[in-house]
Amino acid sequence: MFLCTLFSMTVFAAPLEWSIEDDDLKPVPVAVLAAVRSSALLPGNLKECQFVGKQIALDTKGSVVGMFLTTLPACWGAAVGPVVILLKEKDNYRVVLFDYGYSAKPSVGRAQISDIWIVGGTAGWSYEALWSYRERGYVKTKEIRREPDAVK
Repeated sequence: MFLCTLFSMTVFAAPLEWSIEDDDLKPVPVAVLAAVRSSALLPGNLKECQFVGKQIALDTKGSVVGMFLTTLPACWGAAVGPVVILLKEKDNYRVVLFDYGYSAKPSVGRAQISDIWIVGGTAGWSYEALWSYRERGYVKTKEIRREPDAVK
């Protein structure tokens, strides 16, 4: 008689990036919308837009739960829109990052919670910002902007 034992292992695989055009963005729960609308990080004109998003992991182990949000395209254009990251704390959500861009890319940082690169651009310019988690939210720690030279 031949016995074979198979071992299985659950491995968390963080996505390479989240985008404002991802197909799996859905209308957000009421608790998330309330956190967004009460946040001082977002400008007032965005708070009335319709938000869509998805649950994400904010660490490499998948134990820190968050949300990636943007608005429907009517509130943005030229492949750049609002990027909102929320952190789930027990049953509540808190906005911890707001920027404009096309995508958010998690990156291993010094804290338990991943750093995030916000990336955006068009044919005429590009933008990259590194956000690092510090105590109660993300802080922009690096910014790279590329714009074409002005036509003379």
